[in-house]
Parts: sequence; C-alpha cells; structure tokens
Amino acid sequence: MQVTYTTSTVDSSEYKRLICGRTDDLAKLIDYISQGRSIALFGERRIGKSSLLYLLRDIINNQINNYSKYLIDLSLKNAVQSLSSKVSNHKAIYLDLQALDKRDSEAFMQLINNKFKDNSLLYNLQKSNNTSTNLTITDFFQLVNNQLNNNDKLVILIDEVELLLHFSDSKQVFINLRSVIQSCPKICFVIAGADSWHKEIKDETSPIVNNVITFYLKAAARFSIENYLIKEPLDNYIFGIEIDIITRTILEWTECKPWYVQAVCQVIVEINTKYGQLQKNWQAEVVKEVEASVETTLDTFYSSDNPDNISPKILVLLANKPGLTVKEISCMLAHSEKKIGNKISDLESLDKVRKEGSKYRIVGSIIEKWGQKNKDIDFVINRRFQLLTIFFKWAPVVLFLLLAAITCFYANSPLLTSSCKFSNGELLVQMPSSLEDGEIGAGKISVQNTSKNKLSTVNITFISENIIYEYKESNLIEFNSVKSNETKRLKLNFTAKPIKLGKIYNSQVKISDAAAKPLNTCFFNISVRAIPIKKYWSLISLLFVTISGFFAKPDLLQLITNLISGLFKSQGDNKSEGKS
Repeated sequence: MQVTYTTSTVDSSEYKRLICGRTDDLAKLIDYISQGRSIALFGERRIGKSSLLYLLRDIINNQINNYSKYLIDLSLKNAVQSLSSKVSNHKAIYLDLQALDKRDSEAFMQLINNKFKDNSLLYNLQKSNNTSTNLTITDFFQLVNNQLNNNDKLVILIDEVELLLHFSDSKQVFINLRSVIQSCPKICFVIAGADSWHKEIKDETSPIVNNVITFYLKAAARFSIENYLIKEPLDNYIFGIEIDIITRTILEWTECKPWYVQAVCQVIVEINTKYGQLQKNWQAEVVKEVEASVETTLDTFYSSDNPDNISPKILVLLANKPGLTVKEISCMLAHSEKKIGNKISDLESLDKVRKEGSKYRIVGSIIEKWGQKNKDIDFVINRRFQLLTIFFKWAPVVLFLLLAAITCFYANSPLLTSSCKFSNGELLVQMPSSLEDGEIGAGKISVQNTSKNKLSTVNITFISENIIYEYKESNLIEFNSVKSNETKRLKLNFTAKPIKLGKIYNSQVKISDAAAKPLNTCFFNISVRAIPIKKYWSLISLLFVTISGFFAKPDLLQLITNLISGLFKSQGDNKSEGKS
C-alpha cells in the first residue's frame, strides 16, 4: 500500500486515512459521549489530539464512511461500524480555536454561530434575533438544546483550548460552559489541550473542573503503528536493508508517537528516493534531517508548552542525565521532593516522561537526543548543587592525592641539621628527622675551619647503639689539610636498628684535631617513625593515587604515569646516595 507521509495535520481524507493506533482511545471516548459525559482531553503537543477529534467527529456524523475503506489501520477499519452504532443519535461539530480572529468571548461566539450556520449536519436554528452573537454562550446552547429532538444529542469538540484560556474574560467563558454542561443534558463537550489545560483541571482552577472527566491521550498502540504505519508502507519503498531493522529503529526513536513516526518515515522515503537506496550510515543522516525538519516542535517540547519554570528544567535535566530519581532531580534543581514529584507526575501523565523502577526518562530517544545536543544543563542545575557536585567529585581526588604526598613526605623525611663546634671550627651533621628499623640511607657531614691556621687533621667518630654509621667501612672519619675558612663535605652511610625502649635514636659525635685539648663531644637525636612504611611507601602512594584516579577517570592514566616516573627517580636518587 502506497502511503504519502506528512507532518502537516490537515482535515482531509488523505491525511485521516493514515491515523493509526487510536481505536481503543476512540472506543473509550465514544463510550463517555454515549453516556452524556463531557471530557477534558489532555496530551502533549503533536501527540494526535486534533487527529483524534477529526475521527471522532467523522464517526459521529458518519462522514468516515467517505474514506473508511482507505484506512490503513485495519483494527480501526473493522471497528468503524461498531463505533458509529453507539452514537447513531448524535451529531458533532468541531471548533478549532486557531480560527479565531480575536481572543475574546465575542469572537468565540461568532465562531460558534458560523459553525452552526455552515454545518449542514446540524439542526437549523429558528430564524430570530436570538440567534445573533449577542446571545451569551449559555443562552445560545440552551436554545440549541431545546430544539433538539428527544433522542438526539450534540457533541461540541473544542480544539486548542489554550487559546480560550488567554481570553481577558476566560473565567466567565468557562463559567458559561459549566452552566451549559449542567443545564443542557442533550449537549456534551470534548475539550482538548496540552500542558496549560491540564494544569487548569489538575489544580482545580477551571470552573468546569467537577463537570468533566479527564482523558489522557498518550502514544498510539504499538501493533498498529508498527505494522500499518511503518512496516507495510515502507516495505514498498525501501530496498537493500531489512524492513524489520528499520522498523525497530523507528519504534526506538519515537516510541509510537505517530507524528514523530511520520516525520521519520517521510525523511527515510525522501533519502531513499534521492540515493536509490538507504546508505550504510542512514540512521545518522535520517536523525539529522528529522531534527532539522521538526526543530520547532522539539524546542516547544522543552520550553513554551510548559506553564511553569520547573517542568522544562526537569525535561532538560532528564535529556542530559536520563535515569534520575525524584530525589536526585529535587537535589539538582534545589526544590522539594514533593514539588518535583508533583511536576514529574504531570509529565508522566502527558507521556512526556516514563518511569522505569524509580527512575525517569524522556519518551522517545529522538526527543531525548535533541535535548542533549541543544539544551544546556548548566542553565538548569541549581548553582549551589553544581558547586557541591564539583566539591564532592574532586574532594576525594584531592584527599587521596594529599595522602599520597603525605606518605611520600613521611617516609622520606627531610634532613635535619645539627651543629657541633670545636676549638678551630664547626661540624655540621645532616640526618633524616625520623628513621625506622632497617632503614638505610646517607647523611651529609661538613667540617669548616674557622681558625686562621690550617688544620692538618680533624678526626670525627660517630657512636650510637641503634644506628650503624659507616664511612669506608668505619665509623671514624678523617679530614686532612683543611685550610683556613675552607669547608669540606662528604656523605656518611647509615643503617637504623630496632629500638626496644623509647622513641629517640641517640647519637654521639667525638671530634679531635691536632690542637684540640681535650676531646670535643656533641650529641644529637633522631625521632623514631611511629608507622614504619619506608619499604612500602611507594606502593602505598601508588594505591592512593590510583584510588584518586577512579574519582577522576579521565586523568587516571596521566596520574599513574607521573607517579611511576617520580618513584623511579626518587629510588634512583636514594641508591646513588647510598653508594657515595
């Protein structure tokens, strides 16, 4: 079956024959109408409210018989006769408020009056001055109600009710409609709108709130969309790619929202016609073309369709971060869970978002992906939350890097300088400020001749119970021929031994030279490291850096590389000092 896809919603047989997946919705609405109930119909923009009202009017007025044999949805085609029989005594009139010249009650009455005069399916009103637009809404419909035969009923289908909400005397108009619903049993209304209309009814700010039943129009039935609107028609156009693959892709992108299905199918047909077949990267090209063609509707989905400033933020947030809970959303937007829960419930009712477990996502990946690319999350998330997020993201990174640095510093304590003066000069001893059992390293010692005479010999002996000092396999160091004001330096190897009692390594230095009488003696102390980590500090530091890397994954490789190169450099320096 050849199908010409379109994203233009028009009241024509060519368009209406393509409406799919609405048989159950029509059946429920017709049941309500047959009971004389008035209905508040809600749905997101482009979900198919106008299309549904077209079919509803045509079924009630038997106009659908003019094109029922061309309907592509077989379930609807087979149900037309049964649906019509339930409202055989009804007549319907469709009012599209987009046709209003002005936004006031006078223009509204003019539209109603013109529709009644032009629609041959309705009863002719008696020609009198009472039929003028000067009549109130209540008086006009009471007149209509009184002229209907006993078994006859009238259904008024009002589309784009948001325009009526913007009238200067909007409240009075709805008060009059309430009066009609209450006083005219032969007349009922189906009033269709999107977010603002839903808010009026849910918040009970509309005067007709207790006089209508609510009906939510959501995505269409999958079976009909899949088989009648996608698979069967496209199979006549597409070659080279399995139709099942294309069908699954479209269903994933649109989740059976008919207008978006037609938009995607239309682009697929155009691309296939242009190249003779779909290319290997057809998905990317189709998405690009679809986004360009329906950009205004996609933007409206995230912004102007929503009557408050919270719902758009929720949608932008879910587009960029799908799978958030109410608690997570409330935290990011800095609103109470109760308020967020209320708003997201509205979005769920309108089928803009769906709940999976306790998490929410936008319905239709093509809508979600467009939001990711075009809606900046930074303008949505509360500034305080952003700062807290940055803090909690980087605080662990900084903490573990700091621990790595502290470990390195602790295990490789800085050199502490001790001074020991003697009659002709000064000895400076540089040793680590802390040591632990088994630690091997090298200290630095220097002798300076402060006298005016040359020192032929300076002997220095290091004595300690817990530290082995070695210079050329001896604890005795001899400096020869130290000139006046000259300083001589060398490295002294050491090995720390365990301390049974106390927390101090005690060391003694004895100094003698040719003129020193008696022998000069000095003492210096080195603290014991409370936590012995010298052997393992590099591994511990590496562990801390690795942990920090898991909190900052993009920088993990660079962090580890820098640490390893630093470790090798540090250990190489220690070995060279030990050999000196």
